[in-house]
Amino acid sequence: MRNFENKSKFNAETLTPPSEERIEDLLNDLRKVGPEKPLGYLPLSTLIEICHIDPKTMQEELEKKGLKVMILKYGETNVIGGALFAFDEEALRRFLEEGAAILKKAGWPTNPESFVRHLRMPAGPKTDLFDLIADVFGDKINPGRRQVQYKKGFSQLILLIVAGVIVAVAGVYFALNRETAPPVSIPAPAPSPSPLPAPTPGPAPAPIACTQEVKQCTDGTYVSRIGKNCEFAPCPSINTTPVTECKKDSDCFSSQYICQATQGMGTACPDNDKSCVPSYIVIKGECKLKEGNRCSTDSDCAAGNLCNKNICTSPAGRQCNSVSDTSCPVDFECVQGCGPPVARENDPPPTYFCQLKGYVRMCPICLSVNTLIDTPLGAFPIQQLRKGVPVWTTNKYGERVVGVVIKISRVPVLLNHLMVELILDDERKLLVSSGHPTADGRTVGNLAVGDTYDGARVVSSGRVLYGYSATYDILPSGDTGFYWANSILLDSTLH
Repeated sequence: MRNFENKSKFNAETLTPPSEERIEDLLNDLRKVGPEKPLGYLPLSTLIEICHIDPKTMQEELEKKGLKVMILKYGETNVIGGALFAFDEEALRRFLEEGAAILKKAGWPTNPESFVRHLRMPAGPKTDLFDLIADVFGDKINPGRRQVQYKKGFSQLILLIVAGVIVAVAGVYFALNRETAPPVSIPAPAPSPSPLPAPTPGPAPAPIACTQEVKQCTDGTYVSRIGKNCEFAPCPSINTTPVTECKKDSDCFSSQYICQATQGMGTACPDNDKSCVPSYIVIKGECKLKEGNRCSTDSDCAAGNLCNKNICTSPAGRQCNSVSDTSCPVDFECVQGCGPPVARENDPPPTYFCQLKGYVRMCPICLSVNTLIDTPLGAFPIQQLRKGVPVWTTNKYGERVVGVVIKISRVPVLLNHLMVELILDDERKLLVSSGHPTADGRTVGNLAVGDTYDGARVVSSGRVLYGYSATYDILPSGDTGFYWANSILLDSTLH
């Protein structure tokens, strides 16, 4: 039974590439979805790295057959790196309605899309829920079922595949892949006392299936038994390749990386200028791992991701309902968002979303009191500015121009609110919330020591206790909304 996390039996770096027949077998888990097999899936990494198919291309193929397709990233599903799910919506709905009593007893949803997102491993085999999920994937011979439905003509010489894998980290159930071991050796016929013609070949040898045990690797992932000797597959090596400089994605080691700009230039366009074409040129960048790839530290991952259990993971996932919602993936919890930077009367409460456990999101996302804002009349503390006051901003060509303040905000904070103390090597310093946007599309919290920003190198970006009652922000008029705070160029949160 194929493990529902991204524990593919093939690793492009350590194992022999799979045959065309094996690739076809993997793709059939999606292509054979229909009335008798309402649901199938493949990890995105399997589609891209093993089957060499773009997920969007596969989505188009399946949707032409009338199937519903969901491409979920990690955080929206328990599959590390994300997965593509395909299902026959009417057939799946029928299966779920027939098993509604079983699902409700186990606290599972009966809506097809919610069911796909909620996939979890039952408490163990030999349960009604186990059988129901096996039926959804068209798995009739899983020995973890209460009643195994053998295929007609199956030889008793074939060993039954062991019950579906129960993975402690992900705890998720999915369809079982059957691997075959070498043929059983059949002894030659005993010699006859009288001369006889040479014996004719015996019947074709019967295959033996590898038991579906798993071994936990040091990085927290699992590998299963494969190959002719049914040995455990090699554990994946954690990516330790040093970060190198780049100007485009193709300069990096492989498609697992993205070239993340540390210095660049371009054109920003205002919302009301339809003729403007935004542009951006990377002058200098660093190769960073994309979400879903193996890592050693947070700095290995692209901006916005953390190295969680040696996998680059976005700390913020899909929307959920409340703190009591348990549908978030493993390692995530349902928390309430920050809401807008400026709270207004009759605003709805902030929505809830799945967040990586232990991750501390900084709210709000504004500047410290007494931050000096550059204006044509000199630098003024941000809390003293009012609408209509002239300030320096930039136009869409990056040129310094005069604008006026069109929005201001003051957001109360808790006594234990933390801020980022950003220090550049040219001695510019700023106290700002972690989530405040930078002028190059990042957030201040993503700036690490050694990064280049606004023409200087970051020498410190530690968190400090704020100690004041509110944070502040402004929005200048003009093309970009940019302004200079303590002589450091920033974007506004008030667009």
